[in-house]
Amino acid sequence: MHLRKVLLIVVAITAMLSLAACGMAYHPNSTTSEKQLTGTVIIDGSSTVFPIMQTITKQYRAAQPEVTISLGNSGTIDGFKKFANGITDINDASRPITNAEETIARQNNIDYIQLKLAYDGLSVVVN
Repeated sequence: MHLRKVLLIVVAITAMLSLAACGMAYHPNSTTSEKQLTGTVIIDGSSTVFPIMQTITKQYRAAQPEVTISLGNSGTIDGFKKFANGITDINDASRPITNAEETIARQNNIDYIQLKLAYDGLSVVVN
């Protein structure tokens, strides 16, 4: 069951990156029949989510080398500020968007969907 969740997460992020890419271009010299995407995707946000996104973007770059991906980890709050003002395409967050952040995004005609990648947890271990 755990493997299914991880696979679903990777597929969802790959789909998001594909949709966020600025354009598509077919490279006739390609050895595969897949269309290669071009463009830029800017991702920023939570440092907690950063290691997950590093792995996902590495895999995506291997599949779509013509897409430039900028990945930052300024934190959830600063990431939402950038996202709501149209500076980034994807925001990594360790919490849902607030009403105030959502209002700013709407004012800037930013449409979005929220996807859960993982659950954060804390454990106390005593020996």
